[in-house]
Amino acid sequence: MAIKVSKLGSNEIENAQIEARILNKISNTDPDTNHLVKIFDSFAFRHYYLIVTEMMDLDLYNFMKKRSFDPVSSQLLRRIAY
Repeated sequence: MAIKVSKLGSNEIENAQIEARILNKISNTDPDTNHLVKIFDSFAFRHYYLIVTEMMDLDLYNFMKKRSFDPVSSQLLRRIAY
């Protein structure tokens, strides 16, 4: 599992709630067949809003860090998105 944490009371909370709604909508289209991240839950806890998803192989930040933040080609970006 991966947990995305957003602080309540900022613009992040509204964005996180929108993101959770979008993830919930696309989860109805069979994430396995369509190669989409699966969302398991989203909720407010204390001063945070959390989105629980499946754990992916590598997050985008660490992927870019391993590449010394070199830009990716559109071909590689398509493969990542797929």
